[in-house]
Amino acid sequence: MHPASKYCMIEQSDNGGVPMNGKDYLFELHSYDINALIPQAGRALEKRTELVSRKRLPGLWRVTDACRAASGGKTQSTLRTRVTSIALLALGAFLVVSGLSSSGEPSISMIIGAVSAVSGIGGLYRTSRLASKRFEKSAGLLLKGKDSMPADSPITVTFSEAGMTISSGGTDGDCVPYDRFECAVETADLLLLVYSGSAALLQKSDLMSGDIKEFCAFLAENIWPYEVIES
Repeated sequence: MHPASKYCMIEQSDNGGVPMNGKDYLFELHSYDINALIPQAGRALEKRTELVSRKRLPGLWRVTDACRAASGGKTQSTLRTRVTSIALLALGAFLVVSGLSSSGEPSISMIIGAVSAVSGIGGLYRTSRLASKRFEKSAGLLLKGKDSMPADSPITVTFSEAGMTISSGGTDGDCVPYDRFECAVETADLLLLVYSGSAALLQKSDLMSGDIKEFCAFLAENIWPYEVIES
């Protein structure tokens, strides 16, 4: 059994990574609501990127985690950017008001104040949205075309004791064993599975056989790291 992820709150069992009842779990893919799922898929991709980075640069992440703890969960760079942005916004407001009260003509104080205020607002906006927007763009590419699934020959994904098999048009693909998976990320409605340079994005609602909680526990026993992103 793979070591349990510190982020995974699912209780592990002693069955060696075998489905609890020896049964398969079958997903039949239906159309995805792309616009609704992009934010979740983006957060899953962001988490996957963090996992890769943590594995390759553990020393850097120890420093990053320490900075986050010291700044209430924000990175030192983000905290510094937000403090600077708030200061610029306050300075800009002061200069604009001072410029307005001195005369009716635009003054250098008003111009600098306006620029400072815009810079402050922009800094606050960027720290909260820039990172998520970058991953949401990648999520859109991953979800592209999934809003229309073939009804006559549905795509199915089966998870057995041996691994994952994707079938399309009645033809089974190769079985991917669990030791070839890089990671799994669970969100409220999705499961992101990364393996051998590829990624599978499954909707929990597409599980046709088995219980979703039982299935997630099964994945957590067979794929490590397994991360859960709370909604």
